Amino acid sequence: MSSAVRIEQRADGLCVLTPLPGRPARTPSVLDPEPGVDVALLEVAGGHLTWSVLDAHREPVAVLDEAAAAQGWVWALYGEPAALALAAAAKAAPGPPVEVPVRPGLPELAADARSWAYAQWAARWWPASSLDAVPALDARALADDLERLAVRCDLLGAPREPYRPTGYGPPDPGALEPAAYLLADVPPWPGAPEPERGGPAAGRAARLGDTVAGGRSDRTAGDDPAPGAPTAYDRYALAAGAVAPEPVPDGLLIAHGSGGTDWRRYPPGLVDASERAVSWRAVRTAGHTVIAVSVAAAPERLAPDAPRALPPHLVPWAEIGGPPVTTALTLAGDAWTGRLTVPEGQPVSALAVGVYLPGFDPVPPRAGAAAASGGTTAAADAAQDPRPPGHDGAPAAHRVVREKIRSLVRERLARAAADEPGGLGDPGSLGDLLAAERAAAAEQDDDY
Repeated sequence: MSSAVRIEQRADGLCVLTPLPGRPARTPSVLDPEPGVDVALLEVAGGHLTWSVLDAHREPVAVLDEAAAAQGWVWALYGEPAALALAAAAKAAPGPPVEVPVRPGLPELAADARSWAYAQWAARWWPASSLDAVPALDARALADDLERLAVRCDLLGAPREPYRPTGYGPPDPGALEPAAYLLADVPPWPGAPEPERGGPAAGRAARLGDTVAGGRSDRTAGDDPAPGAPTAYDRYALAAGAVAPEPVPDGLLIAHGSGGTDWRRYPPGLVDASERAVSWRAVRTAGHTVIAVSVAAAPERLAPDAPRALPPHLVPWAEIGGPPVTTALTLAGDAWTGRLTVPEGQPVSALAVGVYLPGFDPVPPRAGAAAASGGTTAAADAAQDPRPPGHDGAPAAHRVVREKIRSLVRERLARAAADEPGGLGDPGSLGDLLAAERAAAAEQDDDY
């Protein structure tokens, strides 16, 4: 546990509480220029709390815009000395930070707060992947986890917004995938195509929109999966081989590549989180270079009862760099597929393929993920990074963080499968295992 916390009154009026010692040097907060995929966040009375799920720090970084409102819980998470120091700092002019010992008034609440933040993190960043055999979290179990922890963290004064997994509510075999609740918050982007009118695909897209908006399922008998639909084991076994490639036109194969995606560029439930999720092939034909792209779909999209059609504004897109070229992808089997034509004069050796959702993507429109030469290269790294070269958050570092997240998730699933509790004394633990993690581990065992 951290032995001290640094309290700083900033010139902009914010008060910042940072746990010490500062190892690792990175202590994420809402003041960072961009979010990290390892950052768990809680909105609380008076401000925000952040942890890295990869860090053993028990205390969060707190950024407060209303220090007085935060006094109701600061003593519980950091201790009375911190509460008194914060009150003094909030009344004084900005000056040097002060350090005080951490002595939580309610250690149980401090543990529950971190677990609640982790559960909210899992709802957004859990790396579900058929290729990596990481199962998706069960929506109902995760909603129960979030509700249970919200009640236990009532003192924090956090806004109580219900977790809205699509179809959650009365038992319904037609409930949609766990992560689809986030898709309800993605509005149509300017210029997004309208859904096609008529036909089964349009009907199913409309029903999905109704379901996402109302938290219910309007499936009909015609939407039921065909008899003999593949089991989760079948899907994992298929994915373990290779993603079904997008057919390419006849011509000379001049390059191919594969790699991962930037998770920040699309909501969960669309794309597989693996570093092998994207594959592409470049063919020279009829005087043009055509790129055939295949992107493994998220496990939620492959569930037997998942809809095969989405509203157009929720369909992921692919892009290539240089002068950017983009195209909407189409779900075909277990992959999103599409084709792009490379602008004349752009070298394929520097090609990178990115995946994103228009209107959701926080990254500037530059390609990012799978590069030529059969893997991710420095050229692709530069193409996907929206910041200057040499920044300490470069794409290579992003990939390292994603791999650490996968390791964390696998370790927690292994503990869940072994029916082990997650204790706060364990290095880097995040409290007790979630019921959703135990359910996912049980499903994984059943699949194999």
